[in-house]
Amino acid sequence: NMNDRYNCFKQTETSISGRPILLEGEVEISVHQNVRSSDLGSSCQNWLVRLTNYRLLLHDGNDQLHWYLPLDFVLGYDAHKTWFLKSNKVTLKIRDNENINISFDGGRKDMFIQNLSQCLQNKAWERLNEDTTAVVETEETLFSTRNAGISGLLRYREERNKEVNSNLEEAFSDLKALMSNASEMVTLAEKLQAYTAKNKDEQDEVNNMIFDIGLASPVTKQSAGNLFHVELSRQICEFFEDKLDLAGGIMALTDVYCIYNRARGTALISPDDLYRACLLFEQLNLPMMLRKFDSGLLVVQTTNYNDDLLCERINMLVEQDMFPMTAMDLGTRLQMSLTLAQHVLLKAEERGILCRDDSFEGLVFYQNIFL
Repeated sequence: NMNDRYNCFKQTETSISGRPILLEGEVEISVHQNVRSSDLGSSCQNWLVRLTNYRLLLHDGNDQLHWYLPLDFVLGYDAHKTWFLKSNKVTLKIRDNENINISFDGGRKDMFIQNLSQCLQNKAWERLNEDTTAVVETEETLFSTRNAGISGLLRYREERNKEVNSNLEEAFSDLKALMSNASEMVTLAEKLQAYTAKNKDEQDEVNNMIFDIGLASPVTKQSAGNLFHVELSRQICEFFEDKLDLAGGIMALTDVYCIYNRARGTALISPDDLYRACLLFEQLNLPMMLRKFDSGLLVVQTTNYNDDLLCERINMLVEQDMFPMTAMDLGTRLQMSLTLAQHVLLKAEERGILCRDDSFEGLVFYQNIFL
């Protein structure tokens, strides 16, 4: 057990995709495979290491638990650089005069050192504590005499808008500033989301703002290296866990591509990358799968989904006397793409639930009263 040797290591659970659950404001920076360390007291010598702005996470691949070391425990490091010998070894200097030696057999040691140095310099975990204190103070002074009345509320909103605009301008001024302010942007999105829970009237507007901000830690080829498609597959599974449930357990691959790329912002992925990532769902034992219908339509669906569920939904609409219906009508009602809605109607016709009328107005479906 790693904790028997180092008290600074703790365990954290993972999501349904096998990735560690990130903390509030935490951003994943890089992923490294084939990392060895005889100091960690484990029989596994093939660690998967994730570096975030708060923690160093390690996973041996044997269970659904990740070990993590808070970066505020790291006092420094030794990169073991010499002019005549190149080493894959890095020594982490942690509290209580302890050292941990790790070796990057999978390469990308220089990237790890560069990112670790930046994280230790930024100390994002300290700013998180400051932000939490500021939120408490703001809530306590929200209804002071100065902020009373309409003028006080307008003054408060103006001050908050100036602060938000300042953070956004600073964060997006250049790439380095964006990386250093990533956690603040994530925290801002989470605060907006919490605000919508209390203000239903503005929920749609703020949700669109949060969606436009995008994923806090999109998996990229630079951060994940050779694990890009594996990590991409896991993140897609996390991202669409709730969205697939709302869509009835199935979504066209083209819709998945558009929705996911919108959330990624400028870090777009190609259709081929998405397809290769979705092919890994079953191999990684994720609760989703890529399916191809006889018509050639590619969809992403949950593993417990089947065509009987489709027919049940159609039967419910039949009982509610929602027919005649076109693919556009069904897509609007069930929040699915036109292509997928057409497939659903054809599948219901195949099961004898519906019958068609192919007229000059297009393909229209009715309740089948002949069977």
